[in-house]
Amino acid sequence: MSVSKKEAKQQVEIEVAEKEVIASGQFWRIFKRNKLAIIGALIIIGVVLIAIFAPVIAPYDPTVQDYDNLLQPPSLDHPFGTDDLGRDLFSRVAYGARYTLLVGIGVVVIVAVVGSVLGFVAGYYGGKIDSLIMRFVDIMLAIPALVLALAIAGALGGGLWNVIIAIGAVGWTQFTRIVRAEVLKLRESEYITAARALGASDFKIIAHHIAPNMMAPVIVYITLYVPSAILWAASLSFLGLGVQPPYPEWGALIANGRAYISFAWWIATIPGLAIMLTVLGFNFLGDGLRDALDPRMARDL
Repeated sequence: MSVSKKEAKQQVEIEVAEKEVIASGQFWRIFKRNKLAIIGALIIIGVVLIAIFAPVIAPYDPTVQDYDNLLQPPSLDHPFGTDDLGRDLFSRVAYGARYTLLVGIGVVVIVAVVGSVLGFVAGYYGGKIDSLIMRFVDIMLAIPALVLALAIAGALGGGLWNVIIAIGAVGWTQFTRIVRAEVLKLRESEYITAARALGASDFKIIAHHIAPNMMAPVIVYITLYVPSAILWAASLSFLGLGVQPPYPEWGALIANGRAYISFAWWIATIPGLAIMLTVLGFNFLGDGLRDALDPRMARDL
């Protein structure tokens, strides 16, 4: 059935108007009803503030060794105790928030860029391009992710940026599938047909019509993938292939404290609790965003 240019323009305008209504007030009304999402947002804001203001919050230099205060338990002078070299654990955990968040953000950037490009190309153009990209994704998924990440991290060597690259190299596959599935669903929509009838180019259709209308699942996935990246980074650091000493990354702190867990529990336990709290914060926030960005929830208001 042919679509006239006037009808096509009206269809596009209606679609844009509906999206603006949903995105305005209904999002916040749904989001604030989810108490766990609010708690998650507050946790993430707190972690971000700690990372930004670590030099102000930390009472000691996180790298300075104090052999007069080795393995001191939590006290007023050292709220989280000290490690095997007398370094203040509170200061190291505060500074470690920087590296943990940097890893999470860096990995998400790589995953989002690579996954979006491949997903858009595969979903929009289909055919042999789609088959080629998705078979490569299947091959990558057939390799155990942890083994692949360890291999890449081992080949590149330890270090913050190498960890980001290693985790990003194994994390883009699922994102590609999500983007492709959304593009396949949207490319046959009426407003996309209307945009084609108006003579819009492929780039304009993708950039102005498909991409904005698939931001909800993308935002939710990104929010939920950050804690996965944090856990991956902590795992690699724990195995000695992540951020290297003396940088106080949380996974490295846990690895350093495992030898003293029987009599100096705070060295490994407190960074572990910091990771757990941050991961829970992102998961709560992601669940809240998923509900708030769900059109069915908006219709129920």
